[in-house]
Amino acid sequence: VYRQQMNIVYNKLKDDSYESSRDLLDDLLLVQNSLMEHKGKRVAMGEVQRLIRKVRLFGLHLVPLEVREDAGLHAAALEEIFDYYEVAENYTTLTEDEKQALLTREICNKRPLFPNEISVFTETTQSIIRTWQMIGQAHQKYDNIVIDTVIASMSKQPSDVLAMLLLAKEVGIDNDVYIVPLFETIDDLYNSPDVMSTLFNNKEYRRHLVARSGKRGLRQQVMIGYSDSSKDGGYLASNWNLYNSQRLLTERCVQEGVSLELFHGRGGSIGRGGGPTNRAILSQPSESLHGGVKITEQGEVIAYRYSNKSIAHRHLNQVLNAVLVGMGIQEKDDVPQSYFETMAELSELGRKAYRNFVYESDGFIEYWQQATPISELGMMQISSRPAKRKSKGGFAAMRAI
Repeated sequence: VYRQQMNIVYNKLKDDSYESSRDLLDDLLLVQNSLMEHKGKRVAMGEVQRLIRKVRLFGLHLVPLEVREDAGLHAAALEEIFDYYEVAENYTTLTEDEKQALLTREICNKRPLFPNEISVFTETTQSIIRTWQMIGQAHQKYDNIVIDTVIASMSKQPSDVLAMLLLAKEVGIDNDVYIVPLFETIDDLYNSPDVMSTLFNNKEYRRHLVARSGKRGLRQQVMIGYSDSSKDGGYLASNWNLYNSQRLLTERCVQEGVSLELFHGRGGSIGRGGGPTNRAILSQPSESLHGGVKITEQGEVIAYRYSNKSIAHRHLNQVLNAVLVGMGIQEKDDVPQSYFETMAELSELGRKAYRNFVYESDGFIEYWQQATPISELGMMQISSRPAKRKSKGGFAAMRAI
């Protein structure tokens, strides 16, 4: 009877007739429970349990994906769409309060946002629309676990996050994805607690948060960027503002009754937040770990941390150790206020010196372009992103990575 049942499972997998991994898991659990009741514990907790564990971990999709897009491109696309419907002219020139009011109204609007024929828009806006439509189609076909997070890089204001919520609502996935701002520059990290407070007090965003979080209590992911903050203000100002923003974001979320999961956009080099992950996690404010932690592993880091099985095991053990230790610390770090004041002053001095040298020195960009192979690297088809965010522009347009 077990062989017959597993043949049914095999053929359903072969014919791609399982609608979700939950259906496959139900069939396997039926087999396991029956084995447990009929003296088959060794098989039930052996091969069958290992298969169940794989299904729970990988499902039918292998890994969940995230979609990340520049907040500026979302805004530009909405400007075209709003102009098409004659809802608003020059959306990007509106004040922040006007943007929030307009986006909130549109989130409530039952009218479709995307027209049937999107060729009336520029190629960039068409690309934004197609991306969101693809996420919606993936959810319908494979379940919402396949793409569980949407991120707006270079988030600066609450409107950048509300724009994502509007686009998600348009394709019917507003309650099925995490809407995540990515704060990257020094100023954006500094302003991030106020941005999140404004969102938590927006009725439509609050509704989304309640629906997405379920019975576990309100949860919010916030991503913080190491590369661009370092490029923006130098190493010291970047690291201090990253530390301080985590501390203040955690405090603000506690006040708002929201559990914060910080998402660290770390890179390989020290300047991009790299280094020993165990020590990096434990160096964060201890209270910032209580909502869990999420970390990117980028580029060359994947090769030298995971290509060797023993090194991969050791790295994962160290990450797990740091998170458990950090989450187990219940009391806040007892750091004198004078330390924070001193670090704030030092980071500002460092930021000014860095900005003066990199952004305000005549000829720096020409020197930098000639002294480094940046032009040649930009032509090589080996990276995950272009060398520049924009086709034109000086040092500010360069990707920090």
